[in-house]
Amino acid sequence: MIETPSSTKRPRDGEPEESSRKKKRLSNTESELESAVEQHKTASSRDPKYKPKTRLEFYTHTHRGTKRYNEDRRIAEPHLCQLVDNAALTENRYALFGVFDGHNGGFVSQYLKENFAEHFTKFMSKSPPHKMQEDKMKKTKAMLSDIFTSLDEEIMSTLAAQDRKDGSTATACFVDNETVWTVNVGDTRAVLCRLKNGQPKAIELSKEHTCNKSPEKKRVEKAGGMVMEANGHCRIVSKATCEEITMESEDTITKLKVRAQHFMEVSRSFGDPLYKGMGVISTPYISKFTITPNDQFIVIGCDGLFNAMTNKEMTEFVYEQLEHPGKPPLQEIVRRLFVEVVLNRKARDNVTVVLIVFRKT
Repeated sequence: MIETPSSTKRPRDGEPEESSRKKKRLSNTESELESAVEQHKTASSRDPKYKPKTRLEFYTHTHRGTKRYNEDRRIAEPHLCQLVDNAALTENRYALFGVFDGHNGGFVSQYLKENFAEHFTKFMSKSPPHKMQEDKMKKTKAMLSDIFTSLDEEIMSTLAAQDRKDGSTATACFVDNETVWTVNVGDTRAVLCRLKNGQPKAIELSKEHTCNKSPEKKRVEKAGGMVMEANGHCRIVSKATCEEITMESEDTITKLKVRAQHFMEVSRSFGDPLYKGMGVISTPYISKFTITPNDQFIVIGCDGLFNAMTNKEMTEFVYEQLEHPGKPPLQEIVRRLFVEVVLNRKARDNVTVVLIVFRKT
């Protein structure tokens, strides 16, 4: 997702700029893979008292694509209850995975990386999901929505104090024993692979929030936002940063919009103070499903991934790798996915993937 028309923006917030140009390999792949493998081994060695029907294996990776900077962030907390001092929570399996795609800077996506899980557990401690006996679905959805809106208020206050304009999309999958809740704002996606008649089918768990969608566009316009369309894509434009030229003739007065200094492609996000008064909100879309024997894996990815591959292409690619006779480890499967997306399909944006595989216990 691109926040400003300029493609030469320098990295912010200490994000290192990679000086070498993209070569015929994924830069820094080996070091990042080794780090994630160690994280996976550590996660596998600790089990809650609840004995799940499925075992979670996961792998994460990110790459800047052809950009000079990477504003994507991701989290993987396979034992979420260990982040909070609440013995009752340790009796259940709670896990949290997420991808945050920053724009106009990496401040908000980094803030989410550092604070999202902790903020999540604070709400869980007040109202543990396993204690919601009545109206559990309604109460859990309310909790998830409150997590997003309250965290956005915190972010907005921080941005105001530092005079920043950053924003970020977010998609998170919360595993509650055998139930998976997906919560998202913006255009990062979570896609489930489920077997149907022995064939992999892609099921989108998230919902894209852009002004290409009629309800989103109507809300933005009703709030006073301006939506412009170009090349089939709708963008929200900040009127305060639009320059106008007025051309007058004998019988007409025409106003031409000649330049928009800032624009947004998503209609829901964290941060983005320039647009919060123009119908951009942080209320998330929420879905859930119960893990079945036919469910194979979930991929959470930013738009850089899904601009290069469709849900179907990505699902079939990963499934084919998982079913390969050589049984490659997850890090090798993700490496092959990045080779396909970044090198072969020449992804223009940052690419971030969280792969969560369901294994039978």
